[in-house]
Amino acid sequence: MARRRRGYKDFGILNAQEILCRIRMGGQKERERLRSIADDVCPELAFQLYFSILTGSSYEYMCQRKYIPLDRAAFYRYRQEIISKWAQGAQGEKK
Repeated sequence: MARRRRGYKDFGILNAQEILCRIRMGGQKERERLRSIADDVCPELAFQLYFSILTGSSYEYMCQRKYIPLDRAAFYRYRQEIISKWAQGAQGEKK
């Protein structure tokens, strides 16, 4: 049985573009937190995922630059998980 693809709404993120904008425009503290989350989620590809989120680079672009031992769907699942954890942490800091 096929499973439905999970989106940002499944992680409680209603506006993903706003979150990505906050990450990219944020300061050093936000970037360090993003990097530590990437290290926790997927240590082998932490830098590639971190770079992809910060620059908005696609999986295809990243594969042209460096070999990524994941398929496209797995890469974006990891990327989505990192963004959702960052957003959950940012919401926790507001309260």
